[in-house]
Amino acid sequence: MPAPHVRRHAAALTDQLLTGVRGVLLNGPRQAGKTTLLSDIAAVRGVPLRSLDDRTTLGCR
Repeated sequence: MPAPHVRRHAAALTDQLLTGVRGVLLNGPRQAGKTTLLSDIAAVRGVPLRSLDDRTTLGCR
């Protein structure tokens, strides 16, 4: 994980659970670090991260 972020206890388990799946929905309270967690894992794995908060991902204009 990148140094500027706090290592999350859920990081190793989340990374393990993502093995072999094409997509994941991570749900939780605002500002809990969901996007940061998945961004870090995606960066390490070299895969894209697509967020439903991104209008481009949703196909909105």
